[in-house]
Amino acid sequence: MRIRRVLFAALTALVFLTETLAAQQGADTVAITIFHTTDEHGHLLPQVPLGSEDTHGGAANVLSWLVEREGYDPEEHILLSGGDNWTGASISTWFEGIPMVQAFNMMGYDAAAIGNHEFDFGREPMEHRIEEADYPHLSANIRYAETGELVEFVQPFVILESNGVDVGVLGLTTRSTPTTTHPKNVADLVFSDYVEALEEFVPQMRARGAEIIVVLGHVCARELVTIAEENPGIADIMFGGHCHQRFSDEVNGISIVASGSRLRSYSRVTALYDRGSDRLVKVDQEIVRARYATDEGNPVVPDPSLSALIEEWRTDADSLLGQQIGFTTNGVERRASMMGNWVTDAWLWAYPHADIALTNWAGFRAAVDTGAITLGEVVAVMPFENRIIEVAITGEQLVANLECCGGASGGMTYTSRGRERLNSNRSFHADSTYYLLINDFMYAGGAGYLFDKQELQAYDTSIQWRQPVIDFTRSLGTSRTRPLEDLVDAAARTPRGR
Repeated sequence: MRIRRVLFAALTALVFLTETLAAQQGADTVAITIFHTTDEHGHLLPQVPLGSEDTHGGAANVLSWLVEREGYDPEEHILLSGGDNWTGASISTWFEGIPMVQAFNMMGYDAAAIGNHEFDFGREPMEHRIEEADYPHLSANIRYAETGELVEFVQPFVILESNGVDVGVLGLTTRSTPTTTHPKNVADLVFSDYVEALEEFVPQMRARGAEIIVVLGHVCARELVTIAEENPGIADIMFGGHCHQRFSDEVNGISIVASGSRLRSYSRVTALYDRGSDRLVKVDQEIVRARYATDEGNPVVPDPSLSALIEEWRTDADSLLGQQIGFTTNGVERRASMMGNWVTDAWLWAYPHADIALTNWAGFRAAVDTGAITLGEVVAVMPFENRIIEVAITGEQLVANLECCGGASGGMTYTSRGRERLNSNRSFHADSTYYLLINDFMYAGGAGYLFDKQELQAYDTSIQWRQPVIDFTRSLGTSRTRPLEDLVDAAARTPRGR
């Protein structure tokens, strides 16, 4: 009986101690909520993907989604973007990102990473957008090539206060930037090692009072996973971007989240911070799809103020870019063979003396919806300010570029087994010279193409790369009874590549 009493007393004491510790921990534990989006690419308006029955995204919808469904309070919670904010949809692209910055200001973003496409308009417009933002743009790994010094137009990190806790947010920019924006815009810059940047600045963040370390990366999630595997404890939370994927996992105690793209989804991370132990005791993370069945109607009321701002920009864009230039019954899928054929056939139509036209698949950023084809849709498909370059190239040099990077072509079919053909019946050879049309991004070595390393006779036409597509489409005289798909073939002409 005595043993039972002792055991009971010990158990009672243990329960009391556990409850006391839990109460103490509860008193010392603070909840921090962080919301995250990335790779918005100018998509202020809701989107209905080609063939979909759902409506996705839209900045005014997402803001209401955050407020009504998540209880988002800009004064209490943190809202971050992983970069690539501006280039894509014509409503933002045509105005060099100004509408997106204004929308982010209204939504209450606290910081944005610098992505590779922030450089697309050139450095001066980029710096203007940064100045116009009410939130800092971050990157800890952009340096001047000549001096090794950090660039002055962004800051490496920021300390944000949330619920009485100091949260350090450090930005990273993908090291692939020199080949994923126009190389000329970053020729004087280097994008240094991610871990080296973390090792340099995390101690500085700690010294300035950061209690939680957040990495805001325009970096693919798989790269962040590698960093977490090899460097346990280097951060508490990592947000990824650039690869347009949705990803959520915990690696070595580090929460890693990537939130998709185009404002079609966002992430919510709730972290419980224990002041007594100075650590996170629990992290919950969820990726939320901001979409609804179109025929069932919008489940939220789009934020009125943000809707009004977006409508102003949509009206301006439509007045400049709403002119119809063609018609398609079925639409044109993004990066489908038909899209590549449409663009490169247009170039050859404009420059009939050329033998081949070649462009990179990643340059196509949107689908063309069914019905009228407008100037704005062509801008959305081809948002970058590239020019057409004509090069005199040998068959051997051409094959080297196709083998490394692929592309969408006009004027030829190609197999990698040693036989290439032009116009299906004219064979060409390694030592013969051909006139090739490419864009200046490719010519400068973008996407890994080899043209900048080859000795080429090049002529800069100074023609914007989408202008022949506009003129060619107009010339076809398409209509409901004569749609674009009846006049442009959908057969693949080259191996798939970047």
